[in-house]
Amino acid sequence: MKREFLLFLVCLAVTSCADEKEMLDATGDAYVLVNSDAKGELRYALGLHVRSNVAVSKVSASGPSGVYSLNRESDFDFYYETKFNTQPPVAGEFRFDISLKDGRIHVANDTLTDDSIVPVTITNCQFRAPELIVIWDLVTADKYQVQLATEAGNIVYSSALLEKTTKRLAIPTSVWDTAINGTRGTAIVAALKLTDPIANTLQAKAISSTAVTFPD
Repeated sequence: MKREFLLFLVCLAVTSCADEKEMLDATGDAYVLVNSDAKGELRYALGLHVRSNVAVSKVSASGPSGVYSLNRESDFDFYYETKFNTQPPVAGEFRFDISLKDGRIHVANDTLTDDSIVPVTITNCQFRAPELIVIWDLVTADKYQVQLATEAGNIVYSSALLEKTTKRLAIPTSVWDTAINGTRGTAIVAALKLTDPIANTLQAKAISSTAVTFPD
């Protein structure tokens, strides 16, 4: 009986390990990036993103216009962005080959359509102690996100995803390191069009920015 009980525990352990492998959640996302140049003309780029709940060693993606090696943001996030130009990226199917650090290979797929979005107009961005107030005009977006970056491009603040009716955000000055006080930076408002509102996967992301000076 004791031997049978031990065998039962071994079976449970094997089943548990199998279940853990089945819990892998690694997704690939292809989306359109949009901004505008100094003349107000729209420019486009292709964005690629892989996120995983299991550590990843490398990611490659293939689509209608070529093959791409994604850059490591962390063991769980990999990104790639092409250069901006006047033409939107070619719509089609994308395949993501995700090499996990445990030796497994996972394949994810995503469809990029020609649906896009336009950047917001930031109408106001100023400090009213103890907050930075950012206000923008609404566009046809599913969500918005506001970020603050240093002059070197380091992100010092990222908001949660904001509802599509949101057009104002007050950011407490306490959210960033006081070491950057008195320096210049950038406030960024991203308008997002989602393919899956539950998974927050993107179809398009339009970026607007304006200069700020972090107060002393």
